[in-house]
Amino acid sequence: MSFTRKILILSFLLVLLNFSFLHIVSAEENQRGDLTREEIIIEAQRSLDRSLSIFNIVATFVSVMVTILAIIIGIAGAAGFFKYKEWKAVIQEMERDLKQVKEVARDAEREAKEAARDAKREADTITQIRNEAEEDLNALRSGLGDLPTISLTEKPSEEDMEKLDEFIRKFDVFETLGASLKAKDYITRGIAFYYRDKYYSALESFEKAIELKLDDANAWVLKGAMLEKLGRSEEALESLKKAIELKPDDANAWVLKGAMLEKLGRSEEALESLKKAIELKPDDANVWYNKGVVLDKLGQSKEALEAYKKAIELKPDYAEAWFNKGVVLDKLGQSKEALEAYKKAIELKPDYAEAWSNKGVVLDKLGQSKEALEAYKKAIELKPDYADAWVNKGTALDRLSRGKEALESLEKAIELKPDYALAWTGKGVALGRLGRYDEALEAYKKAIELKPDLAEAWFNKGVMLDRLGRYDEALESLEKAIELKPDDAEAWTGKGVVLGKLGRSEEALEAYERAIELKPDDADAWYNKGVALDKLGRSEEALEAFKKAIELKPDLAEAWALKGAMLDRLGRSEEALESFKKAIELRPDLAVAWALKGAVLERLGRSEEALESFKKAIELRPDYADAWFNRACLYALKGERENALADLRRAVELDSSFKEEAKKDKDFEALWDDEEFRKLVA
Repeated sequence: MSFTRKILILSFLLVLLNFSFLHIVSAEENQRGDLTREEIIIEAQRSLDRSLSIFNIVATFVSVMVTILAIIIGIAGAAGFFKYKEWKAVIQEMERDLKQVKEVARDAEREAKEAARDAKREADTITQIRNEAEEDLNALRSGLGDLPTISLTEKPSEEDMEKLDEFIRKFDVFETLGASLKAKDYITRGIAFYYRDKYYSALESFEKAIELKLDDANAWVLKGAMLEKLGRSEEALESLKKAIELKPDDANAWVLKGAMLEKLGRSEEALESLKKAIELKPDDANVWYNKGVVLDKLGQSKEALEAYKKAIELKPDYAEAWFNKGVVLDKLGQSKEALEAYKKAIELKPDYAEAWSNKGVVLDKLGQSKEALEAYKKAIELKPDYADAWVNKGTALDRLSRGKEALESLEKAIELKPDYALAWTGKGVALGRLGRYDEALEAYKKAIELKPDLAEAWFNKGVMLDRLGRYDEALESLEKAIELKPDDAEAWTGKGVVLGKLGRSEEALEAYERAIELKPDDADAWYNKGVALDKLGRSEEALEAFKKAIELKPDLAEAWALKGAMLDRLGRSEEALESFKKAIELRPDLAVAWALKGAVLERLGRSEEALESFKKAIELRPDYADAWFNRACLYALKGERENALADLRRAVELDSSFKEEAKKDKDFEALWDDEEFRKLVA
């Protein structure tokens, strides 16, 4: 290959490289969006000029070389150094190469000019697309209006959500087309991702916003909110501190800082942050709401209630504030007011499953178990995987004596949340109602294993051990429940019951008095206090305790029955009979009322009526030793030896202490010398 041809090829390649550069620049601009149309065209022209300069240099060089060589050949030929014809052939070949170089140069110039025109057209197109993208972006920004600030409790309206979703869809297009995206655009995208529960994507957007604008306090606040959602509370706190450092008067940053501190168990510091937020923004309902949450966590229920009231005053349609107001009112024992708060929350937000469930809890406390059950069903309909609602439904069904259904609900709660100690406790209660005591005890043990500080599980375990006759163990469980929750009146009452069964009546009385001190309107505590006073021989005081129990709970049949027993003991037999009559009216299946009535009728000489009462008591409770013994006494007085001995035999089988009782009771005096009687009581 000749030297000139090599030069020609090299030059042509340089031109091609420069043409390629024109398209590379255009492509790069398309991706980066940081070169203007004019810059692209100028760069293309420079590339073209470089290419043509190279060709001109090459062509000139070749032309000069041909001329010089022709002169040299002419001189050399004249001198006779070589043959002229041979050199002339070389010169002709070089002239042909030079002609080719010039032709290629002309072609390259045409190609370069065409490439420059293409680059200009592409630059114009890119500029137009970018301008259109900018217009679309500005229009979209304008259409968004005032974007919602991220709230940890409320989502934006559906209209706002649609705007945010549209922004997400178009954002990638804008980015690809090189639209001039700003920090606030990344913030907008982050907010959209947040409300779609895409927290990692939201975090990336807020971090990009910070990268573009390091001193954007709002971006730092939002980054903190995302980190909190991702469970990175310590990092979230640092991000919020940075936001406050940049903008100390940013109320939202102080609110979120308070929320982070609360998550980290630093409630006192959280409260201080929220106080600062209120100082900066006293008319912000969300700030007052969050203050209420922290105060409630600190056990300051009354102060929390005032905070929720303030939030509602500022924002009457704030469903979550109404809900939390209900929670606090319930804690303060104001069940009716709590019910109204939950109703309002539901009115504002009909699909509020938690409000429906809590409404049911309050209805249950108000004795409206059927209505409570309907509320729980609604909560489950709205949120089928809501374990709390399944537990509450089970509890309501249990109160309605629908044990099997109750157990099914509680097992569903456990299926949804196997480590839910409260569900295991509820399952134990349901099993107990069904008479499956050993299984119930195991359920309580499981609850305690999952949550050793669950006082309710310890209490119910104690009750179950009591039913199983394991009184010492029952007492230990009840004392543990009281240790965990010293103000639980029901646990003190349970402790008193067990102490009474252990023959420790004085201690039992102290336990009941403590229960009454904690809950003066606890009818069961007053009833059991009466039982303890009766065992201590303090009949008049016992009578007053039973009267108080009836005053608090007029349908407490057991209290009416024992009130009658005290009246009888105090010689007021007719009043006693009226009390027994009321007890039986309330509970026709109450064997003790029938037996006590029979004993009074016997003393009043109304033998036939007494026999009917004892018969009814025994029918209702075949293992009722006292009823068998009292009827034996009556038969003995009537001279019905066989019936008397048969009933006494059954009483002794059930309770051997009646052997000694029969030896002393003068009702059996006519049988004391009877050989069969003697054998029976020996």
